Amino acid sequence: MESNEDAEKRLHPKLWPLVKHCLTNEKLLLHGGLVCIKHLRSSAPNSDHQSDCDRFTIALPYCTVTVECEVLFDRRNLSLPPDIVLAPNNQNFDPQIETIKAFHDWDIKDHSCLSRLAEELLNLYRDHQQFLISFNHRLQFELNSLVENTTYTVVDIWSNVIHPLPM
Repeated sequence: MESNEDAEKRLHPKLWPLVKHCLTNEKLLLHGGLVCIKHLRSSAPNSDHQSDCDRFTIALPYCTVTVECEVLFDRRNLSLPPDIVLAPNNQNFDPQIETIKAFHDWDIKDHSCLSRLAEELLNLYRDHQQFLISFNHRLQFELNSLVENTTYTVVDIWSNVIHPLPM
């Protein structure tokens, strides 16, 4: 597996600033671990897959799980937002692309655009977990009790305490 340091050497030069911002984004690091970039590859035909990679997996930590997304840029037009393919182990998490504001606001000149996309995906993942808990009355009761009887806020609970439900 590649290290995040390898990513700088292997990614297309226009993509590294976006990825670097993700690796150091405090909002992404608050969810329980380090962001990891792996499985770097190039979409170019006959590529040696060692440099100018425009495809990779970003692993976003969230509580005790990792939300993995394949990030696929269009090599011919890197200014377009990437395609995102969520890993199948993300508990039926399938957000509607039309609702993701970061896609509409994409600007490759803004090095935080990929970070904002990742933040939005994690927020939607949290909402998905809350939706799943709404079907479990006991877990819903426990969540409400934590909010009402402690100094925890809902953000504290969803960021650090509640673990995603197994499917």
